[in-house]
Amino acid sequence: MSFQQLTDELHIHRTNLNTSLAGNPTLIRLVDFANVHKVDGTDLFSNKQASKQNKINGFVEYVEKVYRINSIDDLEYLIEIIK
Repeated sequence: MSFQQLTDELHIHRTNLNTSLAGNPTLIRLVDFANVHKVDGTDLFSNKQASKQNKINGFVEYVEKVYRINSIDDLEYLIEIIK
């Protein structure tokens, strides 16, 4: 999903999303973001023990596309795309 697609899905301007993610996002914005990515909003605040494979979480924007990183495999896949 591109950054533009994400802003379209959230019905907000790109600058607002950038500000939300770079600063201190509101609970509502985090839940909206979780819903767009079809994850439970409570998972954003979970303190579950994770395996080494699942300790990495995040989003990377590369060439105006946002990649969700949930594992080392996801990160390795993105690195291959960038190479």
